[in-house]
Amino acid sequence: MIIKIAAVGLVVCITAVLLKNLRGEAVLLLEMAFAVITVIFLADKLFDASEKLRSFLGESETERVIFSALMKGALICLITKLSSDTAIDSGNRLVADIIDFSGRVLLLSIAFPFFESVIETATAFLP
Repeated sequence: MIIKIAAVGLVVCITAVLLKNLRGEAVLLLEMAFAVITVIFLADKLFDASEKLRSFLGESETERVIFSALMKGALICLITKLSSDTAIDSGNRLVADIIDFSGRVLLLSIAFPFFESVIETATAFLP
């Protein structure tokens, strides 16, 4: 699968270099289309991984909190990275920095229920 994605990525890069001199704005659209198509292509694999992780963790409340935090965190990281790189490629470094900062804040907000669950579990073992 990665070989197919890498091959299409190389074709996109070569096409982008050729288009850059003719139509610079078309390069960004080409790159964004490649990113969206790749994410859609990988959605099935991501769903399979999520199901495997869910079955591995079990069905207790603590495991649900952990699973939810892990999945949300992973998706935030992926979306943040993709959006930030697109902003940098379009020449908007400030927008990319704001996207990165926002992703970090969202990751922290998602981590709080996880920490709360860990503290509850730890206090349950105390006499």
